[in-house]
Amino acid sequence: MNVNAVIDQLLNGHNVHKRSGSRVFRVHGGGTTVAEVVVGDATVRLNMRELSEDIELIAESEGISPKGRSKTWKGGGVKVTPENVSSVREVLDALVREARIRATRTVTVRESLAILERARKDGLLDEKFERDIAQLLQQDEQVTV
Repeated sequence: MNVNAVIDQLLNGHNVHKRSGSRVFRVHGGGTTVAEVVVGDATVRLNMRELSEDIELIAESEGISPKGRSKTWKGGGVKVTPENVSSVREVLDALVREARIRATRTVTVRESLAILERARKDGLLDEKFERDIAQLLQQDEQVTV
């Protein structure tokens, strides 16, 4: 197996960090690490931080079955081979996309809170409106987390 070709196909175009002298590549999306690729002499393994239900469905549809979960890599991992690298790439792409969406949504909620706090301080909100907004933000926060 050409390990370098597998790594190139898997990581090309992603935001990847690698410490010098290391054989571990950290894949980032939305400002956070979503996965790591560990390179051995003859094998490549993708470990995933976590898998949402949507990502699990994508993995299942691609024939990918992550195994070996840990505290850090709750999503498990999968051995990457020339035969499954395209399918694993689909799962990795979905992980990065989901992390970017989650990060954007979190920023939007924070910006909304800041705007509402300014309006409250300026006396522009009545009590009922303020309660309704607080309830909506609480519901949104539960979904985001």
